[in-house]
Amino acid sequence: MTASNPLEDLINQETFELLSKEGLLNKKKVREYQIIAKYHKLKSMDVTTQAAMGMLLEEFPDLCFETIKKITYFEY
Repeated sequence: MTASNPLEDLINQETFELLSKEGLLNKKKVREYQIIAKYHKLKSMDVTTQAAMGMLLEEFPDLCFETIKKITYFEY
């Protein structure tokens, strides 16, 4: 069973699987990347910030509002 590639817009499935297998992916940073990407996608669809944050909280129930806010507003 192959893991879903949340970084498919950056790397191909084979590379993702190899990096995962070797333990070279930071799971926290991958999750943060997913959250940022989903937030920007929602905002591009004219979803309000409040609604977007609510959707992200539903998808990532282990995180609190402040954590998601820090992730989405952090500039890399």
